[in-house]
Amino acid sequence: AYEPLFHPTDPSKVFLSTWTHGLLVSSDGGTTFTPFKQVPFTRSNRVDLDIPTDTMYVCTYGGGIWKGPIP
Repeated sequence: AYEPLFHPTDPSKVFLSTWTHGLLVSSDGGTTFTPFKQVPFTRSNRVDLDIPTDTMYVCTYGGGIWKGPIP
């Protein structure tokens, strides 16, 4: 797994990109994680959030960049 990304205004939301399990999301500060199935690629390596536009960008290894709403 790569480093986690904490939502800057809601620290209970944590995003964790992984090499084998895709993007994982937590809504309890990182106690539990669930797969973020909207990104249909298992090798995610970076997540970035654009808070003003409520947009999330997920870079993948070999699958391009996914853009969508922040969950």
